[in-house]
Amino acid sequence: MNEKGLSFEYLLFPGFTRYQTIPSGEERETISHLQLGAWVLSNFSTVNEVKTALLSILVCGEPVAKLGGMVPPLHAAVHDSRGKGIVIEYVDGKLSIHENKIGVMTNGPPYDWQIIDLRNYVNLTPVNPKPVKVRGSWSLPQEWGLACWVYLQT
Repeated sequence: MNEKGLSFEYLLFPGFTRYQTIPSGEERETISHLQLGAWVLSNFSTVNEVKTALLSILVCGEPVAKLGGMVPPLHAAVHDSRGKGIVIEYVDGKLSIHENKIGVMTNGPPYDWQIIDLRNYVNLTPVNPKPVKVRGSWSLPQEWGLACWVYLQT
């Protein structure tokens, strides 16, 4: 986190990451993915500034000798002091910037899939629900599936 309240974090993104390739003679600014966090925190104070700046640079993958020459597969989250957040991913050599409306992300899969997957848990709650009695099911075993099926048949 920098003095303006902008934070940067990397999480693993194996199986999905492929950074941008740098064409010969390309005039745009290029940085290593290993320097992306330092670049963001040293130069910007808001998520909007980061989004705009990312469109004007290329980010290439840099092998790490201590990892056997592997290019670490990573994706990043950036948050600012106003509560705005983005997720930065490089998939198939292309930059993807996602608005992080939920405030969190995990290691892979890609962020857009993480949002889709949340739909599987739409009814999840941190509070235990109060018991509900389904009419006409008092003599059935305590099997909600069976009780619901019987209720739908009436």
